[in-house]
Amino acid sequence: MTGPVLVVGGAGFLGRHTVSRLSDEGLEAVVFDRPGSREASAGEVRVIEGSVAEGSDLEAAVAEIHPAVIIHLAAFGAPGKGLVVSAEGDPRAATVTNVTGLVNTLEIAGRERTRVVWASSTTVYAPADRYDGVVDESDLVGPRSVYAATKVLGEQLIRTYRDRHGVEAAAVRPTLVWGPGLQYRGVQAALGDMLESAADASPVTVPSGAEPWDLIYVKDAALSLVVMALADSIPPVVTMTGYVAAIDDVREEVLAQVPDAPISVEGAAPLLGFPLVDPGISQSIGFAPEYDLSRSVADYLAAVHMKHTTTA
Repeated sequence: MTGPVLVVGGAGFLGRHTVSRLSDEGLEAVVFDRPGSREASAGEVRVIEGSVAEGSDLEAAVAEIHPAVIIHLAAFGAPGKGLVVSAEGDPRAATVTNVTGLVNTLEIAGRERTRVVWASSTTVYAPADRYDGVVDESDLVGPRSVYAATKVLGEQLIRTYRDRHGVEAAAVRPTLVWGPGLQYRGVQAALGDMLESAADASPVTVPSGAEPWDLIYVKDAALSLVVMALADSIPPVVTMTGYVAAIDDVREEVLAQVPDAPISVEGAAPLLGFPLVDPGISQSIGFAPEYDLSRSVADYLAAVHMKHTTTA
């Protein structure tokens, strides 16, 4: 690879882990993120501030560093809220960031002949009962939220720019991403709550849930993006996942590693109805998750302990 990797949204939850993974692989990463994001970035990485919705901001950044790959992770989020809830609250802002921002990236990448790896979502799928078993990239989508609809439109834009304009671009659909540093209260927040409780002995109450979820630990989600950045060729859409677990499974693993964690259970988690996914295409590209449930819990605990040590 010749040139750095520009991580759009690199100061966010998944972005920071992606920058760290790029560094681990010996690759130069440059962050492009909204104004005020420098302090949120990982380590000594270079940060260029700007708005992805302003094509001129992104164009100036690309012209300055000439990236070999653009990893585009920017998505609209209101402070402290999950991406789905944020988009429902302000559909126009979500569309500008999630869709117009992607169009700006694809236009620039087409002129610069730069690969684009864009973060989509498995929320594009319809409820699990609409499918006969697990789903793959060929199954019809059925978005149930504004956020998911912006991801469907983004995937179609990527297909169009590939087919009509020759842009080398791909949409990566990670399953539910969880891990240390999550900045918003999405559906996976209860998982992090249990790990924080186990690490600092602070009581927490979480709902019970036996519904199986396809989860991917954030470090594996970052790895999947790096694999796509480096692959010889990339498909237009690929689903990335780690392992299947329910809220109850995560709680049992946390208690197995920290038996005295003050975790209480009250009520039942609402059913999400997400279909489970077939990882076949991701495996053919060379992605193999490094974290199962046990290792994810151990790594999260270590990260929280380190955070407490450095802030003490």
